[in-house]
Amino acid sequence: MSKEKSPNLEKIHVFGIAAISQDGFIGQDKVHVSTKWTSQADKDWFWDRTKQAGAVVMGSTTFFATRKPGWPLPERMNFVLTRDPKTVWQRYDSDEERTAVKQKTNLVYLNASPRELIERAITDQFTELAVCGGTSIYTDFLPFMQTFYLTREPVELKQGLPLIKNTNLLALEKLLNSEFELVEEIKLNNQGTFRQTWQRKD
Repeated sequence: MSKEKSPNLEKIHVFGIAAISQDGFIGQDKVHVSTKWTSQADKDWFWDRTKQAGAVVMGSTTFFATRKPGWPLPERMNFVLTRDPKTVWQRYDSDEERTAVKQKTNLVYLNASPRELIERAITDQFTELAVCGGTSIYTDFLPFMQTFYLTREPVELKQGLPLIKNTNLLALEKLLNSEFELVEEIKLNNQGTFRQTWQRKD
């Protein structure tokens, strides 16, 4: 996959941010909440870096598998991709919750391609966009990412969802090394968690 070129995309830093298990999964299934198995150090990093970016994008399945399902992360714009922005509201448990979420000004449900979503973020004056999953979203946005922040957790999930479609751990390593350069690796705790920063090759 080669990075697609567009003049407007030079105006924004698009980065992926994810945590994977040592056997290469981002979750056991689509509803597996990552905060249940990732380290506090990674949670803090994700929170701070996405807040700094100011805007995040994720799929609706991931959005409803967070600690507070269907509620936007505060202090940043939440772009949530879904095939049908109208019917997604049926996923809320009550009219009261639905009404409360609709009042949030930092949540937008939309059906858009990666290019369209990035253009929307640029139009809205964002200079960074954090791509937060799940597998389909990481895969679709990968050609546009300049940076990928990857936290490696010393946890085995045994089975689950890959970071990128149709890639096992070995294929993922080959993909990262072919398209990106590892520019930083930081130890996050004494349990074996570390964060890698991958920068797209010129």
